[in-house]
Amino acid sequence: MTQKNISASDLDHWLFQNVGYENFKSGRERLDKAYAQILKRIKNSKTKVAIIAGTNGKGETSWKIAKHLYSSGSTVALWTSPHVESVTERFWKNGEHPSNEELMNIFQSTAPQDLTFYEYLFLSFLNWAIDSELEFLVLEVGLGGRLDATNLIDADISAVVSIGRDHVDILGHKLEDILYEKLGVTREGTPLVSGITQEHLKKKRDDLMREKNVSIVDIDEKFGQKELEYYPYRNSAIAQLICSYLQSGSFEQDEELSFKFRDITAPNRFEKMTLNNRSFIFIGAHNLDGVRETCKLLRHESYNSLNLLLGFSKRDPNDVLKMVKSFLEYPCLFEKVNFFDYEHPRSIEKEELEQILEKIETDESSKNLQFNKDIKCIDKFFSSTSEFPQNETYLICGSYYFIGEVKKFLSRH
Repeated sequence: MTQKNISASDLDHWLFQNVGYENFKSGRERLDKAYAQILKRIKNSKTKVAIIAGTNGKGETSWKIAKHLYSSGSTVALWTSPHVESVTERFWKNGEHPSNEELMNIFQSTAPQDLTFYEYLFLSFLNWAIDSELEFLVLEVGLGGRLDATNLIDADISAVVSIGRDHVDILGHKLEDILYEKLGVTREGTPLVSGITQEHLKKKRDDLMREKNVSIVDIDEKFGQKELEYYPYRNSAIAQLICSYLQSGSFEQDEELSFKFRDITAPNRFEKMTLNNRSFIFIGAHNLDGVRETCKLLRHESYNSLNLLLGFSKRDPNDVLKMVKSFLEYPCLFEKVNFFDYEHPRSIEKEELEQILEKIETDESSKNLQFNKDIKCIDKFFSSTSEFPQNETYLICGSYYFIGEVKKFLSRH
């Protein structure tokens, strides 16, 4: 293998061999040491930083911010996670991802230093992205906020897009505990743009931010809840306010929600594609709140008779059960529902998924729910003309890992 012949799988192999698989590890002292030099460079630069936290919507919001700033003529770098087909997707600067060769050079010059997979990639991103010309840095939080590697950087403005239950083994089961973790990205004297909807959490948010001397801009108060009924509108509102502050230092001109932010797309967040007379919609709805909001949006967009293709990652079976039932119970939206087994270290075990589907089938309260109980394989399904007919619309949903495997297959055929 030469430096001119590097594939996405070569990058993965190098990472797994030198860094390992994704896992969570706490320890601020360990991170402070590994990031010391790059944090000094950022602090000495004139780069303005926005950090975006939240249970759902933070990725789409981050993309909207970065793309708008770039289209306005600014230099901007964006960090997001996870990736779907290639690790290069997490790295974006001035409209482009790095090449495989460029990223391999970055990896080989960035020492692992007892960092997790995520922490190492983020350090590599900063080494690649930060230079004297960079005006804006947009960071999507990976997990939580307070303990996430992105929170090593003091942001000029922060956002918490939404609060819901996800990664409860790390963040806690109580929404108040999750809120505390997400709000850890705020800094004294800097503003917070909030998309939190729950009234009891807004009160808790206000109390915590008052202690920290953080001013709050609540999007419902700014634009009105009627304008923000669907989650892409809420994400657009937050992106608009963040961009306004970064570019002008105020929120004063944002009296109405601009439609131009709604038109900015993000990969795998309601991403649409047409291939061989078949239409695809990719949505990484991977928790209960995300599933509910997705179904609500699809109904608003007047979709019906969709073919729903679902694949899940390893997680609490009860969470998967609730998500599946939420999809199935949504009236007249899906014509066919298929579940998939796919090859990935983080995919749910086929036997576990079979048990979940059997539980739904035998549950008296769910006996009228219609779905295909035979679990599919990606290659066999998409190769079958009877199962995968033309002139149909397919919604690919669930884990980002599943979306990635489907995209990889489609790109080869």
